Amino acid sequence: MVISKAARKMLFASAALGLMTGGFALSATAQDATEDTTETALPAAPAVDPADAYSRVLQQIADTQASTDQRRLYLQKQQEQIASLRAQLASMDDTKAAIRPLVVEMAASVEKEMVQDVPFKIVERFARLDRLKEDLSDESAPISSLFRQAINLYDVEVLSGNSIEAYSGDHPTEPGTRLAACDEDINSSECDLPDEVRDELPEGATQVEREDLRDNLKDGAYVHFGRLSLIYLQHDSSEAWRWDKPTEAWVQMSGSDVLDARRAVRIARGESAPGVILSPIRIDG
Repeated sequence: MVISKAARKMLFASAALGLMTGGFALSATAQDATEDTTETALPAAPAVDPADAYSRVLQQIADTQASTDQRRLYLQKQQEQIASLRAQLASMDDTKAAIRPLVVEMAASVEKEMVQDVPFKIVERFARLDRLKEDLSDESAPISSLFRQAINLYDVEVLSGNSIEAYSGDHPTEPGTRLAACDEDINSSECDLPDEVRDELPEGATQVEREDLRDNLKDGAYVHFGRLSLIYLQHDSSEAWRWDKPTEAWVQMSGSDVLDARRAVRIARGESAPGVILSPIRIDG
């Protein structure tokens, strides 16, 4: 069968249109399938319980209120502390004015006790007191420093009254006898020059000329038993003395008392093992 040219053109156009229509149909079908798949994959949103949500909101409000109350209480305490500090600062001048007379009274009280006390380390103790009295005479001296000195003075005096201590010193009635003997004869038994002093002297020296060495040449040693007793022992143990409180004078000891004094000095200095120490003590009453 013979098909004309016009007929062939119409067939080709129909075929092309059919192909295009089929492509669009396939594309639309694929797109619909994708959308259906996507919509199926998304989970459904959970339902919100209004009562539970309301409960959570109430809890948040309660927590916020508790935190606010704590902050308010903290601020209130801070304000009270600030008010207290301001009151203390306002009374500072009155406190300073009251402390100076108190320190003056403390110094006078200590001085009275020292005058009536057993005269151990009398030079050091009165030097400490004199420094405090000198500072008290200075109106510009800090109150805190004055009060600290007064407390330290009290502490030292209390500690001294509860301890046994040995210290070097000159003869109670004839001070300087040992140094005088050394000036006459450096090799004499009365001088009894210690090895540590002799080692400091130049070779061939016949006298102790250095002031620091001369200051170390004390006549003997003292031992005070708190405030109960005070004894003195000559450096060569040739004599011993005790302080007699009723007469306020030194009395020479003899016999076994000198040996007891020697033993007391050695134990107090740590040169002998601790042991029982005998010392003359007067008990009034």
